[in-house]
Amino acid sequence: METHIKISSQAHGGVPFSLKAEKKGNAAEVRIIGPIGFETNSEDFRREIDALKADGVNHVHLYINSPGGFCFDAAEIVNILSGFKGNITGEGGALVASAATYIALHCKTFTTPENGLFMIHKPVLSVEGTEAEIESKLAMLRKIQAQYYDAYKALTRNAAEFDTKWNSGDYWMTAQEAKEAGFITGITKRIGIDNASASMIAACGYPVARLSGLQTQLIALLELRNDATDSDIID
Repeated sequence: METHIKISSQAHGGVPFSLKAEKKGNAAEVRIIGPIGFETNSEDFRREIDALKADGVNHVHLYINSPGGFCFDAAEIVNILSGFKGNITGEGGALVASAATYIALHCKTFTTPENGLFMIHKPVLSVEGTEAEIESKLAMLRKIQAQYYDAYKALTRNAAEFDTKWNSGDYWMTAQEAKEAGFITGITKRIGIDNASASMIAACGYPVARLSGLQTQLIALLELRNDATDSDIID
């Protein structure tokens, strides 16, 4: 019986998963791009990290541009990185969503660009099997959901609003909203959003009325003036 517990949309815009680690100065730079899932063996990544630690690296800096993916793989990434003695800091790209946010929560600091997007929602379970097997996996899903809920709840600055959003489906936030909610620690300057990132965002089901993260592309597509606002785009 196969069990898949995802913390992401089914679609991801065709961007392949990429997980890389290399030494930059006295820190390990880890880049997580695309839907999270070990198409490559997790032990390969663990060996890369172990080699960096053996080389005297203590700190980690993460870059994440991801729609999320499989929660077990996200947890494994967190477990592997937790072996570093120093700080784990991070930054987001155009999109940090679903299981990718769970990794971000484990950073001492995490920044998102001004036009970046941050999205959380409940786990999704896909399972086949007997009644007993399905009930067993449902119990597992509830435990994972509680784990994610507790991680977000520990950081949120507005518990009541969080509970409402958590129970309402996809909880999309701009960088400013994510910072005000307590999920990120800082906001950096706007970035260009390439077609791959735009496809990931669209495939995640980002609401059309809030496409400020794709403002530059939409201005060009609609042939609007360069200083067009979000309201101009929506109208």
